[in-house]
Amino acid sequence: MFTTSAPRITVRFVALLTAVSLVLSAFPAAFFVANAEETVPPVETPAIDAPVVEEKVTVCHSAGQSGNYTAIEVAVSAVVGAHGDHDSDIIPPFGDFIGQNWGEDTQAIWSNNCATPEPDDEDVTPPTEACEIEGHKYDAAGNPLSGWTIGLMNTISHNLGIDQYDVATTETDSDGYYCLEWDGVSRELRPGTVSSYVDGAYSFIYSVFEDLKDGWKNISIKMGPDSENLVAANEEDITTDATRTSVKIGDTDGYVYANVAYHVDFYNELNNDDEPEPTYTVDGYKFSCVEDGDWYCNTPVEDWMITATDGDNVATTTTNEDGYYSFKLPAGDWTISEEDRLNWEQIAVWQNGEELNETSVCTFDLGAIVSMDTVKALDYTPENTCDFGNVEFDGPLYTLSGYKWNDLDADGLWDEGESALSDWTISVTNGSTTDTTITDEDGFYLFLVPTGDWTVSEVAKSGWTQTGTLKNDEPVESLTCSFNVDNFESSTVSSLSRLNSERLALYNYSCDFGNHQDEVITEEEPEEPAKKGSRSSGTRTRAPQGQVLGASTQCGLWLEDYMQKATENDTYQVLKLQVFLTLQGYATPLTGIFDATTEANVKLFQAKYADTVIKPWFDKGIVPHNRPTGFVYKTTRWQINDIMCPNIEPYPSLEGENLSTNVLINR
Repeated sequence: MFTTSAPRITVRFVALLTAVSLVLSAFPAAFFVANAEETVPPVETPAIDAPVVEEKVTVCHSAGQSGNYTAIEVAVSAVVGAHGDHDSDIIPPFGDFIGQNWGEDTQAIWSNNCATPEPDDEDVTPPTEACEIEGHKYDAAGNPLSGWTIGLMNTISHNLGIDQYDVATTETDSDGYYCLEWDGVSRELRPGTVSSYVDGAYSFIYSVFEDLKDGWKNISIKMGPDSENLVAANEEDITTDATRTSVKIGDTDGYVYANVAYHVDFYNELNNDDEPEPTYTVDGYKFSCVEDGDWYCNTPVEDWMITATDGDNVATTTTNEDGYYSFKLPAGDWTISEEDRLNWEQIAVWQNGEELNETSVCTFDLGAIVSMDTVKALDYTPENTCDFGNVEFDGPLYTLSGYKWNDLDADGLWDEGESALSDWTISVTNGSTTDTTITDEDGFYLFLVPTGDWTVSEVAKSGWTQTGTLKNDEPVESLTCSFNVDNFESSTVSSLSRLNSERLALYNYSCDFGNHQDEVITEEEPEEPAKKGSRSSGTRTRAPQGQVLGASTQCGLWLEDYMQKATENDTYQVLKLQVFLTLQGYATPLTGIFDATTEANVKLFQAKYADTVIKPWFDKGIVPHNRPTGFVYKTTRWQINDIMCPNIEPYPSLEGENLSTNVLINR
């Protein structure tokens, strides 16, 4: 208990005491006797003459038991002898003796008849309980970081939106350690889903977070039940932005229990802004084109979106009043593209001044074009340019579309087992303008054309014979389809569609082509010669059978994309969605834009098929309501495809889905 002791009394000092004993005989012995009720003597007592040897003094004798003392009276000679050699005894000062183990605490023991005083209530330190949520904050080298804010936050989702608040916060100490504590009702963490008569079901998610300091970024998080069993946190459980990094705690459903310990360590490093990575300029212009024998593209187009992507990262910008745009991009393989607008068609794209063929985008290998030293030079001028030229059609565009199928039995019917034909070239022309496209994996093709007289035909392939042509689902004798394209309001989608089949003739005008592959047959010599004329030996081509048109067809996926309002959607996919909604009785303008009308009609469709489209999300607790969303996501797309082509794909899995995936498209 004590770390120092008074010097021991020597033999010479004993002799001195004997010599002066007669002088001190006038002092009563009681002068040296300790009284437990008297005021504690000061640490420094004025020197007094030593008593005679026979006089006694009270000391607190430890008897070898650390912390426990007994009050005894002993002769002065015994004090300076045996007890002076006993380092643990408490001996008050007297005469020239300065005392032994004499301090504020030991005076209190001596004054209390050598018993240790009971501590005051306010001095009692309560027992320390284990911290339920704790951890450390380190830099990349594992050094502790102090003074960082760590907290526990709760994210609540309900019908009215998403609320987020901090349950508790603290700061890391000099060892980088933190302990999160909270009291009252908030200590009883009960996440999951809770019913409410006011706002519907509530869902709770708890996360431990760190508030990032300027110039720092999080590089990893380790977590576990204690400091001895830590593993890297799952990436999907981590959320980070410029000011805060958080990680979900609890089980896979976000449940947190107050009697379970959680240990979360954060690792951070400084952003290296001293040597920023070089960037490269990619820029260009957007032009409107007119035809006068040749195409002339020199009118700037303002507010046209241009996109740059390297596969993982996407950047967008819009052209200014001069049609100009510019990107600052890091090294990598980048693709530059323009938005696809209804009533516009791309005529040309130029990369570094050279017109590109058979592509609608520019590609750049940034960083491999010039040396790093050149990039850093002040006089460096980039040569990464990508220009786009488009023509705008007057009035609305209309669709000319159809299918190409393999007519195995050459009967003009798309029978069960007869597949679509992909990679066939289909052509459309109005006499002065001609365009071509290729059938996709479903045998489908599509043109967008303005008003006028248009003819659709297929480009023949060697070894194949065309067996039938359907114009707006009706057989024609011609091998082509001719249309006088005018205001679509003069006809209806339903009149142009085979509603009782498993496919749909798209949009305004349709033309389907059936082809049969010619067979090469080796003939054997007949046993008897032909009765008339000569016969041919070797091979011949079998003629196609007669045409029988208007039968059932094969089908494929109707929609491939996820779509919603206020996001970048594929025009072609939106057109198909709008046609489907119109055929379902929800009149939807065919604009190719996911507008308010399209969203409202999607909600009507979702309400009709709520059991398969909406209810599964609510039953699994992914969304806190069972109302239509207007978002064409997994179950909505599945229901549409299943109507257009039953059993084309299995019902989608909702494993791993959460509220954010059901709200935003991850494109």
